[in-house]
Amino acid sequence: MMVCFFILYDKLVIILPQLFRFFATNISSLLFHYHEKTNPKMRLFSSHNLPILANTILEIYLKEEFHLKRYNITNHSVETFDEFLLPTKDEILWYHFNNNSFDELITIIESLDIHPLAKKKLLHSVHKPRINIFKNEAILSLYALTKLFKPTKINILVCSNLIISYIEDHEIDLFKYVTQEFSQNYIKVDHAGHVLYQIFHEVIEKFLISIDRFANEIEEIERDLFNDPFRKDLDQKIFNWKVQLQDLRQLVEPQVNVITQIVEADFPFLSQDAGFYFNELKENYERIINALDNFKESMGGIIELQMSLKSDRTNDIMKTLTLISAIFLPMSFIAGFYGMNFVNMPELNWKYGYLYCIVLNILIGFIISIYFNVKGWWGRKHQIK
Repeated sequence: MMVCFFILYDKLVIILPQLFRFFATNISSLLFHYHEKTNPKMRLFSSHNLPILANTILEIYLKEEFHLKRYNITNHSVETFDEFLLPTKDEILWYHFNNNSFDELITIIESLDIHPLAKKKLLHSVHKPRINIFKNEAILSLYALTKLFKPTKINILVCSNLIISYIEDHEIDLFKYVTQEFSQNYIKVDHAGHVLYQIFHEVIEKFLISIDRFANEIEEIERDLFNDPFRKDLDQKIFNWKVQLQDLRQLVEPQVNVITQIVEADFPFLSQDAGFYFNELKENYERIINALDNFKESMGGIIELQMSLKSDRTNDIMKTLTLISAIFLPMSFIAGFYGMNFVNMPELNWKYGYLYCIVLNILIGFIISIYFNVKGWWGRKHQIK
């Protein structure tokens, strides 16, 4: 009876959440269609059930779930709301997607009246950061860093009052960081360039945080290197970090070129004062590049230091072995001298001859060891604590 009860309980635990999700999804769909019929203005994206939201920061966490926030220009705050609003000429719209909502991104992009090549570049991966400017829109491709130093791609569509961003890794909550900046610092978002600046700013912040962690990792490698340069995993660790620094350098430098094109090429989707902010971003990117170059040089110095420490430790080992051989050299001479077995060697027939040789060898070895120690010839292992 108890077995049947537990089996039934396990089935209910599996079935009930699915039933709840099914009813919730269908009820929300019916409510949306009802609202669409009663409000014809909502049919801007009616073929895909995805309307444009006015002055809204949007992130889709799941396929059937929308999380909506709106930046209010009047009181400079981020507001959460449930109703769908239409955009006006004074409002700014931002859609943000991650890899869990790529299907919704395709739906919205296919519904937009933008250049076909812009759609293709937004939906497909590129190997390096770049910017493509079209007649009414621009596509930017960037890279951010995760906590594990893994680069993740960000594609951005920029129009006069519309921004759509897509990030491949959902671990980076770009939406959360940008909206916090809006709400805490009361930034006046009166142009799409302000949202674009905040996205760039958060990407740079991720790099700067990673730079600090790089510095700590390099310091740890140096500490381990001084403690034991012969560690088997140390060579591979140094090589991996060097390759990773080189790869990041190749990702960051093109992003500086993207910023330069935005500032110097008269980017049509920025306000007049936005160029000053993007110049600041360019300086931060250059700081990151300089830091990566310094880290790369440090890794090269660490490799040379490792070779030097290995050579030094090897010399210490060889010196120790040589000193031990030097201690036993007179003992070998004594053993060879009395091993000649001549007939007229009084010590061979002496009652205490064996004890005499043992004491003599020990005394000679002790005296030589004391002499080496006074000269400082014994190697000492220094550890960095």
